[in-house]
Amino acid sequence: MFQSKVSPSPTRSSIKEANDHLQLLHVKVAELERTVQEQAEALIKKDEAMQTRIRDVGDAKDARIAELEAQLTVAEERIRKQEELLRDRDMQLELLSHRYALVEEVAAYTPVVEKLLAAMRRLPAKTTSRQAPRSRANSRGNLTASAPRKNSTPGTPNHDGGNSVLVDGHALSELRIGRSFSINSNFSASEDEGDVVGAML
Repeated sequence: MFQSKVSPSPTRSSIKEANDHLQLLHVKVAELERTVQEQAEALIKKDEAMQTRIRDVGDAKDARIAELEAQLTVAEERIRKQEELLRDRDMQLELLSHRYALVEEVAAYTPVVEKLLAAMRRLPAKTTSRQAPRSRANSRGNLTASAPRKNSTPGTPNHDGGNSVLVDGHALSELRIGRSFSINSNFSASEDEGDVVGAML
């Protein structure tokens, strides 16, 4: 009633085909493993290259930051020196402005001083020329005979107190003459000359 089915035994050709198929699978697996290994090595190398590049970029960034900080320090120092120089220049300018004001104030009296010098240069010569005949007359004992007094020229001092030298609208008698007066090393009034001028005034 029942019939048993028995699988036929593998033939030589089927065994060969199976072996060839396994061999191909083995070769394929080996190729895949080699490809995976190569890709893994490539990824490792690429990762190392990226890490090296990142380190280089970081080092370059740090170096640039340090350079900029150094430049900033130098610029701040230069600004500080320029500010100090500017303050010194302002002080010098203020001092020069003050001196300029003093020079202008002194220069305003230049005409008065020049007129005073011109008058003082004329005084000693005229005083000496007028006192010489008087001293000679006194030495001879001739007290009664005196030469007629010449008229004083306008604007020159005399013993009578008539005309006085006007300097910028002020009489010479109103100006004070010191014991020693020297300007520009061209004129020097000695103590005796000051006494003579004082006696005339």
